[in-house]
Amino acid sequence: MTARGREEDIFGRAGGVALAHALALVVAVAINISGEHVNPAITFGALLSGRISLIHVLFYWVAQLLGTIVTTLLWLTTDGMRPSEFSLASGVGD
Repeated sequence: MTARGREEDIFGRAGGVALAHALALVVAVAINISGEHVNPAITFGALLSGRISLIHVLFYWVAQLLGTIVTTLLWLTTDGMRPSEFSLASGVGD
């Protein structure tokens, strides 16, 4: 394999990931499915701009906090396990 072949292979993978993220961003921005967001700062900004009420902000923040707690507990109980597909080759990153 030539150096040029490796560059194209890397670009192909990165290009696919970039395209998937771009598509997700377009869908999230262009299509107002639920109006949800996961960033408490965005929730606060929406409150200040008058887009949502204080009671909705409180519900959002409780849901965001519970989501963070559940995610942390899952991460701690699985001891940081990963699927084998995400493993590095032996001797890499040790």
